[in-house]
Amino acid sequence: SIRVYCRVRPFLPGQQSGLCTVDYIGDGNITISNPMKQEKGSRRSFNFNKVFGPSASQ
Repeated sequence: SIRVYCRVRPFLPGQQSGLCTVDYIGDGNITISNPMKQEKGSRRSFNFNKVFGPSASQ
């Protein structure tokens, strides 16, 4: 059995934070939106065994 985990890291200094945003982090799923896209498909959801937010340490 393979388990897949996701850790969302905070933006590094100098990176543009407006290109892609994390809308929702739940228990095993994450929703990401791209404000540059106005059409359908600007929001995408992904499922993992566990999702760690930007405040989680390595």
